[in-house]
Amino acid sequence: GEIPVLDGDRAHIYSVSENRIVGVGGDGADTMNAYFAEDPARANIAEFAFGCNPDAVVWGNVLEDEKAGFHWAYGRSEHLDGTVGPGAFKGPETIVHQDIVYARECPIQVASVVLSGDAGDVEVIREGEYTLF
Repeated sequence: GEIPVLDGDRAHIYSVSENRIVGVGGDGADTMNAYFAEDPARANIAEFAFGCNPDAVVWGNVLEDEKAGFHWAYGRSEHLDGTVGPGAFKGPETIVHQDIVYARECPIQVASVVLSGDAGDVEVIREGEYTLF
């Protein structure tokens, strides 16, 4: 799949396959592709989460912003019960866990999120709004 990411004033499209970022297109793509090539552990999709705090304020602090809506992250994941920890990285200087937030008031919004499982599909976000809460 493809995930749009706004990095400052640069718009990227991250290509994802089998839980990994496999390429980056768009503005500054060469820089980001080199960043992921420097340490392949960075390309791990580490987190896929739904912030559910209606009182959270989006103001540029990722720890608060992620509570206000959908977000995902790449890199380290063992602290979230994932499988990629510090030992998977080339060294301490390349370890990363980078959150990308799409909460309300953020420049990029999520139109739809559909989760699929044994019981069928459930649309969790439609037109940028939660359908379950």
